[in-house]
Amino acid sequence: MSHIGKYYEILPDDWLFPTHGDVLDAKRRASDYLSQNGSLEGAELQIEEFVRQWV
Repeated sequence: MSHIGKYYEILPDDWLFPTHGDVLDAKRRASDYLSQNGSLEGAELQIEEFVRQWV
């Protein structure tokens, strides 16, 4: 498997296409995750938008 580089977390406030339905849903999920866990650490494992925005 090829390695494409280090993963850099892009926070939901900086995501592109902020009015797109998928992005809005992911922002809501990220907000819920933050409320439940106190941080976004590990959110990229459950909310695919973190990876999609990075790519």
